[in-house]
Amino acid sequence: MKPLLTRRHFLRAGLAGGALLLGVRLAWGPFARMRLADVPEQFKVLNERTATALAAIAPAMLGSVLPPEDAEDARLAALHALLKAIDQAIAALPVPVQAEVTQLLDLLIFPLTRRWLAGIRGEWTRASEAEITDFLYGWRTSRFQLLRAGYQGLHQLLCAGWYALPTSQQAIGYPGPPAHWLAARNPT
Repeated sequence: MKPLLTRRHFLRAGLAGGALLLGVRLAWGPFARMRLADVPEQFKVLNERTATALAAIAPAMLGSVLPPEDAEDARLAALHALLKAIDQAIAALPVPVQAEVTQLLDLLIFPLTRRWLAGIRGEWTRASEAEITDFLYGWRTSRFQLLRAGYQGLHQLLCAGWYALPTSQQAIGYPGPPAHWLAARNPT
């Protein structure tokens, strides 16, 4: 009697399965990365994945205050400045609060929680602004206090980071912090 599973059948099935997986991955989309994913080394808290997630969320949350999409260089520069300001803001927080913010950002980048809590199926770079807006709306109006708190944390981080930038302050007519406050913060 001939055995049902031979080594030859096993190898063929393995090669066919590998080819199928490769075909599915190639059909899924390109392997290209977003230019913004090159996170500067001066970041203290953010890493590549959290910075990419925040950069994808920022246009949906900040809306028209960002430079328009057709001014790609200005938009990327604004997003880099925003990420740097957010990183500085997180680094200035007390350690327990930093840990909570880091946990929130980790939830957003972990594939399972990104899919089931945020509703974003793929990477943040592939999510449309409508998907991200739906995610933010869902968290903002959730019946779960934890998700509403997560939305408020994201909102405060992004808005504080944006309006801490001197260019944003000039755009809204804010002259900046009082000179005596700046002198007390920077005694040099």
